Amino acid sequence: MDLDSLKLAFAAATAQRLVDADGVEDVAELSVFGELFSPLAMRQAGFVDAAGGFTEGFRQAFEEARRVLPTALPHGEKLELLSLLFAVESADFTLDPRETAVIADAARMLAITEQDLGYLLQRLHQE
Repeated sequence: MDLDSLKLAFAAATAQRLVDADGVEDVAELSVFGELFSPLAMRQAGFVDAAGGFTEGFRQAFEEARRVLPTALPHGEKLELLSLLFAVESADFTLDPRETAVIADAARMLAITEQDLGYLLQRLHQE
């Protein structure tokens, strides 16, 4: 699968975990999720079915992304993915520790050091 599809699967799966992390379906988070991962793009990638549910192809792409992206993506693109995820986390203007833990887990999956993640989050919190 091409890198763009793998990045889409990784980001969408992790963003879904962010939306679910605090146990509250926040309209702002769902809105940002819908803007970043349009149903049309997700359908075209084969990641959602006609009813809008995630497909087995989506789950497989996420698993492949976890294996491929840590070594295939340049460091800067990994940080861009994490910045995108931060946009979902901060959409409701609250930073829940459970959501931050999801981003930290995504960083580990992408082989981003805790130090680099800390610098990124500090910069994003200031924006």
